[in-house]
Amino acid sequence: MHRSPPRACIGSRRRFKQWSSIDDLDECTRCYRAAVSLCSEGHSERKTYLNSLTLVLYRRFNHQGNSDDLDEAISSLERSAALAP
Repeated sequence: MHRSPPRACIGSRRRFKQWSSIDDLDECTRCYRAAVSLCSEGHSERKTYLNSLTLVLYRRFNHQGNSDDLDEAISSLERSAALAP
């Protein structure tokens, strides 16, 4: 059975916290990207998924130092802020 993106994201994030495996962090990043892409612009969870993607990308930037992750984190945060009432 296929897990929904948010549930898969949470599992990957927990595994990363426990084991610090970059593979889990990469999987978590893919999951949150998928969750964001599956949400329409007006979806009630879109802001939450964008915020979570921001945090995961920032964590991955701190772990690997790839500036592309930081750029995407900033972009995700800006997109999330634009959804604020």
